[in-house]
This record gives sequence, C-alpha cells and structure tokens, in this order.
Amino acid sequence: MASATQVSPPVTGLEVETQWFPPAVKPPGSAKTFFLAGAGWRGMEVDGKLVKFTTTGVYLKGEAVSWIAAKWQGKAAEELLESDEFFQDIVTGPFEKFYRLTHIRRLEGKEFSGKVGGHLAGMIKSAGTYGEAEAKAVDKFIELYKDKEFLSVGFSNLYHQSPTGSLTVRKT
Repeated sequence: MASATQVSPPVTGLEVETQWFPPAVKPPGSAKTFFLAGAGWRGMEVDGKLVKFTTTGVYLKGEAVSWIAAKWQGKAAEELLESDEFFQDIVTGPFEKFYRLTHIRRLEGKEFSGKVGGHLAGMIKSAGTYGEAEAKAVDKFIELYKDKEFLSVGFSNLYHQSPTGSLTVRKT
C-alpha cells in the first residue's frame, strides 16, 4: 500500500482560455507524475485594456499535499481561498513543481522575457534561494527571449522546479 506522501489527490483536468490542462502529467525527461494543482491566465494592461497573453498550469508532486496539509491544518476552505500566503506556499513550498505556460495571443519577446523573467525571479526569491547564480540564470533567460516574437498561439514553455528552487526551462 502506498504511503500518504506518495498519493496524489483525485483531480480533474481544467480548460483555461481554450488551453487544456490534464489532471496529471509527466514532465519531459522525468518518470514522475505530477497532479494539477491549479491553472489560470495572465495578462497585462495594453492601451487601457486588460489583454490576456498566457495560460499557466501548476503541477505538484503528491508529497506537496502532506506538507501543505500539515501547515494549513484546521483552516476552512473559504479562508484558504482568500489567503495569499496559502497560494504562496503552493508555489514556494519545498517540493517539486512543474509549470506549463502557453501563449494564447501574439507576444513580443521583450514583453515576454521581461514579464516572465521578473516572475521567475520573484518565485525563486520567495523560496529564499535567489543568489548570484540565479540572477545570472534569469538574466540569461531574458536575453534568450528578448528578440523573439511568439507569433503562434500554442507555443509553450515548460518549467521544472526542484525542492531547493533550482529551475529547468524547456521550450516546445
């Protein structure tokens, strides 16, 4: 019988802005299965209008449930849904994470690299592991994408984050 730390919760897939996020995935190069913890869209204001550019699915390993449950035990669902700290713990907790960011609208590389690079730096900083090597990696990421244009809808970036905060990025 599997231990509680190895069991993933039963979840269903989710569609966000025409992008399908399956209930479980195996990241490229990994034999491990991650479950869908949540998904949503990101956008920014352009000429006074909110424009949606990307969707993101967040996948976690099963042991994340035990860690989160122990920390947030006894809290009502309504309280968790209103807690920024709860969602921050999901993103920064000491367990593996996998993210799929998919473009749903054309985006220039400068816009993409600046927004995503800043987001990545923020995630790593909040995990308490941001140092000189991480700053160089974020700068390299920004440099890699700044002159690109993402013309096709459906272009995805895959991010695999270790429990210590190190990040592997792949393009599809």
